[in-house]
Parts: sequence; C-alpha cells; structure tokens
Amino acid sequence: MSETANGSVNLGSGTASGLLAFLDWVVGKKLATPAAITPLKSASKQVFETVEDDGTDLDSVDVRSLDVDDYFRRFEVAMQATGRLTPDSVRAYRNRFTRSLDMYSEYLSTGQAPRIPVRQASAGTAPRSPRNRQAVSKVSPPAPGVIETTAEPDASGTLISYPFPLESGEVANLRLPKRLGKRDAQRLNNFITALVFEFEPMKEIEAGPAS
Repeated sequence: MSETANGSVNLGSGTASGLLAFLDWVVGKKLATPAAITPLKSASKQVFETVEDDGTDLDSVDVRSLDVDDYFRRFEVAMQATGRLTPDSVRAYRNRFTRSLDMYSEYLSTGQAPRIPVRQASAGTAPRSPRNRQAVSKVSPPAPGVIETTAEPDASGTLISYPFPLESGEVANLRLPKRLGKRDAQRLNNFITALVFEFEPMKEIEAGPAS
C-alpha cells in the first residue's frame, strides 16, 4: 500500500503520521465531511503529541501494535496533571481516538476506503421548504431582559409549575393542577387580586393662611 497524502506520507505505513494523513485523505476523497473528521484528527493528534512529548517522531509510532488502553491511560495521566481534563472530555477523546484507530485499521487490513455513514436528518423531521425557512427567519429573538418561561411538571407529576416573570425582574412560580376549572381560575384570580399591595405616598398637608 504505497498511496501517499500530500505527496509525502505513506498512508499504509501504519504509523501515527500515517493515521493523521489518512484522515486528511478521507476528507480529500469526499468520503466524509470535514466536520465529521476534524474532531477525530484533532483528538488523535493531541493524544499522540501528549504521550510522545519526549520528541519521539510520530513516523516511528506504530499504531498497529499499540495497547490502546495503556496508551490512552498515559494520555489521561498527563492531561490530569494540567487540570484541563474533565470526565466528559475524557470520554470524547477516547471515543474519537478509538474511532480513528478503527477506521485506519480497516483501511490497512482491506486496502479499501472505509464506509462512513452519512448523517441523516432526525426521523420525523421534515426538511424545511423555502417558505418555512422564511417564516422561521421572521421570528425575532426575545428582547433583552425578557424571561422565557416553560411550564414543567413537579416531582409528583400532578401539578405543573408555571414560571411567571414580574415587573420587578423576579420570577414567581405558580403550581397548578394539570386541569384547572373555570370557577377555580376565577377564585384564584380573586385571591391574587386580594394580595395586591399598592403603596400610596403620604400627601403633604398644605399650611393654611396664618390666623
């Protein structure tokens, strides 16, 4: 397998450099979009360069003989020392690094371009027509200071919590039944009205004419 990327790196070398060049080749051959491959390449390059920080040439790192678990553990230890590694980022790095190795291993074994599934739209989501897109574009974002409210059920599932923004900027939460009758709504309205407190400033008493 003597195909090269950028006229220099042998894709079939089985090395770390070969893997990175292979990912570029996948994009160049239109086998996958840059958006799908760039995260894989970035993660793989970060893992290789972190573990081989002693100046080891990536051309000499044979990925076919890697103990992936041990190799990634060394990366994880090195990154933990910097304090920049979270559990979520660990999972992301491992998934992308492993995915890159699997794709490259398949290419090395078969000599064939990997079959990378094209990401499809979510089931049940109809593509937007130009008319729909125009309608969406006319929807204005909420104005600054406006609080978007969402009704959510409480833990019991019998009441719904309705956030209600007040003029003061605070948010009141009304916990109401899923089905509220008209009479109860009127009683509730009367109750809330009875809670209204209106502050009336004291009027100054004008001094009358001196007697």
